[in-house]
Amino acid sequence: MDGQIEKFHPTLQLDSAYYQKCYQTFVRYMEFKEPYEPWYSKVLGVAIRDKLLGSPVVVSALAKDEKLRHLGVGSGSGELEMQIFVPLLDKFKHIHNHVIEPSEEQISIYRKSLQTDQATAVGVEFDWHQESLEEHQARHSNQTLELFHVVTAVHSIYYGGRMEVKVPFLYNLLVDGGVMAFVVISETDSLCKVQGQFLSPSIPGYRYYTKQRLQAFLESNNIPYETIDIPRCFLDVTTCFDEHSTEGAELLDFLSHKRHFRKDGVEREHREEFMQLLRQNAHMVGEKLTVTHDTSAVIVQRGSQEFSSTLVSQA
Repeated sequence: MDGQIEKFHPTLQLDSAYYQKCYQTFVRYMEFKEPYEPWYSKVLGVAIRDKLLGSPVVVSALAKDEKLRHLGVGSGSGELEMQIFVPLLDKFKHIHNHVIEPSEEQISIYRKSLQTDQATAVGVEFDWHQESLEEHQARHSNQTLELFHVVTAVHSIYYGGRMEVKVPFLYNLLVDGGVMAFVVISETDSLCKVQGQFLSPSIPGYRYYTKQRLQAFLESNNIPYETIDIPRCFLDVTTCFDEHSTEGAELLDFLSHKRHFRKDGVEREHREEFMQLLRQNAHMVGEKLTVTHDTSAVIVQRGSQEFSSTLVSQA
């Protein structure tokens, strides 16, 4: 079937405001069996903290300048990034957070959230940059880049340039013993069985990168990593099959990354194939039609291993 389906060329991200609207719809239809946001502090944040504390180089450096330097790649509105900071602030009293986020709206939401989170506002110094990672690279192409103790990219590696270029670039932004963490989708869920047929890692706009692809890339370069699976969640896709539902249309646009999926965004044949595959991979839970959604954190600590010079030069 894969050979018969033309891969989608994403268009949703071209309309930033509408993209955010579709994303919020996606979030509303997510169902969690376990609390989601606390996982980022209790598991991912703790894992990052412990790796930093296990590095004598990092501990020695932080004892001198007292600031933990963090780079947020595609920080969004900051809810998950702030959770990661909670256990870090237990051991490192001051964090300098360099935020890279292309959406002005998301940065505004992030800034406003700090007004109600005084503990983080006091412990974290923010440096805001409305730009993509590629724009950040270009802006500093002839400069000595600032190095960081921590780099996080939560569901942002899909957008922009190739993962095979971005990951080595970010790795080289780490101090010795520094840690980077990528949160990505996994091929183990039923939603990926749908998206994997229609989305591709080779098409810009939304590159279909998974945990498995990232792991294979790291292994091919002999870069050690640790993977922590995030508790499985479920997506209610019932409304996707209601032709009169506005939220169903928004949800389909987000899942396919095609703006106006139901109208003129996708050819009728491909639209029917997508819907058929979505129904085949969904399961009835009570009166809801749901698909499973698995995500994972892939964590890398900088050591003596390096990426190939060819990949680094392409960054």
